[in-house]
This record gives sequence, structure tokens and C-alpha cells, in this order.
Amino acid sequence: MDAVVDRALAGPTELLPDELATLLPTAPDAERLLEAQRMLRKVGITWPGSPEIPE
Repeated sequence: MDAVVDRALAGPTELLPDELATLLPTAPDAERLLEAQRMLRKVGITWPGSPEIPE
């Protein structure tokens, strides 16, 4: 996770698939997934297929 933090401190970053799997090891229900995505976007972290973060 240190690599994720280092990238996030430099600006918006994108989680790699293995990093995302570390955060959510089992498939969450749709409501939990949506909440996790909202929290990650708030701090400038995206993932493959995520919506763009406005500047």
C-alpha cells in the first residue's frame, strides 16, 4: 500500500488490479462496492474502468 500512498500524494492515481483485490478480497455486494468507490474517488484514487475525476 506504500506505493499507492506515494502515487496518491503525487496526484490522482489508479489502483492496479492486484491492489484493488487487496482492498476488496471477496466480491462485495453492489451497495458496499459503490460506497468503496465513492470513498476512493474522494481521495483521488481511481481503478480501471472508473469514471474520470474532475480537476
